Amino acid sequence: MASVKAIPVELMTAIFSFLCLMDLVRASWICRHWRRLALNHPSFWSNIRIDAVTPSALFWARRRLTCTSGRPFRLEVDYRARDKHVERELLDLVCIALDNVRELYITLDSFYAISVYETLLNIAKSLEVFGLQFILGPGGEPFELEHLPLRSGIFGRCPARLRTVSLENVILTHITPIPAFCTVTSVAIAFEESVRYQFPEYLFEYFPAMTWLSLSSGSTNFSSDLAPKALSRFSTLLYLYLAFSGRCVLDVFRYVATADIPEICVVNPNDDAVYAALEPLRSPFHMFCQKVTSVECAELRITIASPGSGLTRHFAENPDNYAIGSENGPLTLLENEDFAQQISSLTLATSIWSMLLPFLPPYNILRDLRISIDHWAPVPVNLPEESLWLPNLEFLLLESLFGELIVSAESLIAFLGRTTERVHLRLCGVAVVGDITSLKARTAGIRKGDKNELSKFRYT
Repeated sequence: MASVKAIPVELMTAIFSFLCLMDLVRASWICRHWRRLALNHPSFWSNIRIDAVTPSALFWARRRLTCTSGRPFRLEVDYRARDKHVERELLDLVCIALDNVRELYITLDSFYAISVYETLLNIAKSLEVFGLQFILGPGGEPFELEHLPLRSGIFGRCPARLRTVSLENVILTHITPIPAFCTVTSVAIAFEESVRYQFPEYLFEYFPAMTWLSLSSGSTNFSSDLAPKALSRFSTLLYLYLAFSGRCVLDVFRYVATADIPEICVVNPNDDAVYAALEPLRSPFHMFCQKVTSVECAELRITIASPGSGLTRHFAENPDNYAIGSENGPLTLLENEDFAQQISSLTLATSIWSMLLPFLPPYNILRDLRISIDHWAPVPVNLPEESLWLPNLEFLLLESLFGELIVSAESLIAFLGRTTERVHLRLCGVAVVGDITSLKARTAGIRKGDKNELSKFRYT
């Protein structure tokens, strides 16, 4: 095995980065040298997920925890069934992990709420991100947890480094704030879609440093009866995410001080909520449209930014709303011609160009069009063939979101043929091949743009 040991450690570490967990384990069986490298590799210990309570799953989870050797790591516990091993062994592993875990996510049946709270009483000096989700068992309802609120003594009452907290189907009591949460800046509160509840006006007492807030449920009641101090505290937020029924969202803008919040995102808003969200923005606007795909779903996200007021509003919608004959229909804001005349800059992702185009009005004053190419191909990419009426276009920016790619000059010339003036062309992460001479003749100038020109408009 001398030849194996002769391979530089740096090279072996890089090679091991491409192995999945079980392949990394198999590599550790080759020799003692590889065993040390494999078990000490970040792929083995830095990101641990436990989604089963079989003997082998618990064995390897414990082994990986041992190999963290006091280094910060990420632990995700996602087990949604009821099993005797949850309290006997699984939560014991969580308790061990609290010594040096940096990110902790727990998803368990609400049946284990008391045991989870007892486990979390231990100090977590390295914890920065904490997520707790209770799955409601058969026939379970959130009100069953009303008498089991989150303990005020979790994490030893010590805030340490905690900055981000996400709670789903977790009850907070208005009686005892949690000292460990006093430094948290990012908060997400969620309940089942069927749940209706009164907004907890004491939320800002739990999270006095909060600047980022996400609220999700079936509906949340906001009214003028809420404490003025709690309602006014919303103005201190930098970001607000709202995902519940349209009428409840409208009440947020009616009763809560949201006009000064720099960024707000509303999921599936009705028309009244859209215009209420946009009321404090001042024209001219920049509109950015993109399709965002995650493990759970795909969303069409429309962003309206007002450089003059420094405010941005995001609207997340179901792409199916834009299918021909859809019952829900598209966001009527897109078809509003008066609003279209206030848009000075428009960004469209190529993946949704054909889907959105039937609902877009003429943009007679639009001077700046930005095409975000959100797919990669090893061959030259063609621009969309569908026409968009832009009689006064002056600037066209092409940006690749996923590495360097090639665009056909002929496709670009055909696209520019739909404009009445010679435009200034900017290329970000894009190279053009083909008839460059004809392209130069059709443009007022071509230059390389800043790769991050669109980054501030992206929604994540």
